[in-house]
Amino acid sequence: QDVLCFIRSKSSQCGLVRTGVKDAVPSLPMTEEAINKTCENYGSSTATSTSKPPTKPNSSSTSTASAKAASDIVKFSMGLNVGSLKEAQDMANSSVVKKKMEELMADQLQVPSPSVVAKLSASNVRRLADVARRLAAVLNTDYSISVPAGKSTNAVKNSVSDLGSKTSQLVDALTKKLAGTNFSDVNVSVATVGQPQIVRATTTPAKTTNSPDVSGTATAQGLMLFVVTLASTLMF
Repeated sequence: QDVLCFIRSKSSQCGLVRTGVKDAVPSLPMTEEAINKTCENYGSSTATSTSKPPTKPNSSSTSTASAKAASDIVKFSMGLNVGSLKEAQDMANSSVVKKKMEELMADQLQVPSPSVVAKLSASNVRRLADVARRLAAVLNTDYSISVPAGKSTNAVKNSVSDLGSKTSQLVDALTKKLAGTNFSDVNVSVATVGQPQIVRATTTPAKTTNSPDVSGTATAQGLMLFVVTLASTLMF
């Protein structure tokens, strides 16, 4: 009944005639008077909904993920002299030493431990100052410090730069941290502290999904097309 009433209400627009629709659907168990009455009721009950299209958000895109904020990273390296290349290799392969080196730098720079990532490696370095130029075993630590919230990048960078003048403090702190581990007897000294390098943060943009602006007019047009197709099928 809804479809038939819609056809009749829009018959002038669709190019349909009332008699044609009536002849096309002769099996409808409704008299002409009943059909007219139904159409009148249909029109009055849908006047409000058809006169004003539903309100839709007037937006062509919807954010599906908020932008991810990142922090600056301060990178630098530190070399420690140890007794032998074997000791340096064992320490570089130890997860315990890795954790202790991260804790050491978190304490020295006054940042949270999760902000510090250390990558350890072992090498033999020739000492240029030594007359015999003997090889020295070195435990290398490459640090990446994520600048935490509430702390400036320059403050972290300056703290790293000051480490070169605090080598004795670093050795004492590391010796205490290694106590109780398999490397508690290793004699270490600071060989080098590299200059800090800043890697600026980048922000990952939020992903957006385009959504069409569906209006009441577009919905009505789609319904009209459906009705015309249905009526044509019934008539022919």
